[in-house]
Amino acid sequence: LEPVLQANNIQRQVYHGGAFIGNHIHQALKPTVVTAITQAPVAVISDRCPALVEDVNAISQRYSQLLNKYAECRAIFSSCSPIDSNELATLDVNIKTFLQLCRAEIVERRLGHITPKL
Repeated sequence: LEPVLQANNIQRQVYHGGAFIGNHIHQALKPTVVTAITQAPVAVISDRCPALVEDVNAISQRYSQLLNKYAECRAIFSSCSPIDSNELATLDVNIKTFLQLCRAEIVERRLGHITPKL
């Protein structure tokens, strides 16, 4: 994953526990970068354990869809301009879709939980 991040000028911030902040989040959520990030494990597994490639590719596709949907939401709510009624309706649909994807990936697969606020 680190080579993909470095190739896209994305740096983890040590003083934030290795998290992404600011412009690095914006850069990481570009569709081409999301694809590169989610395909990185597929490339590693295809070399090391070809029998798992199909499973890892399925996971990669799910997380790509999840990250891209979040990017669509973020593009609207992090804008400097006021949100008009059309954007608000789009944001509403995108957030609902994003949360459905989160619930399917996290809750149904028993990887964690989502607080009631979400």
